[in-house]
Amino acid sequence: SLGKIKIYLLLHSTYSYLCTLSKYEQTMKTSVIVRFVVLGLLWLGLVGYLVTHVKMTLYIAFVIVASAIIVFVPMYKKYIRK
Repeated sequence: SLGKIKIYLLLHSTYSYLCTLSKYEQTMKTSVIVRFVVLGLLWLGLVGYLVTHVKMTLYIAFVIVASAIIVFVPMYKKYIRK
């Protein structure tokens, strides 16, 4: 399916990028990727719980978007866009 292809391409490009880094940079980048994955999975789990157990309103949609910004933008600024 299209979702599996996107995940494969993301993982393949990440692996290719990590292979070009030095050992120290690779350790740093791997730890950053792990942080993003752990926070992403936790955030997705909480959002999934929220979506399945609460009636979807504009306020709930705002909370989901705001939480994504609060969680991911500081990490992006710190680790990706140096």
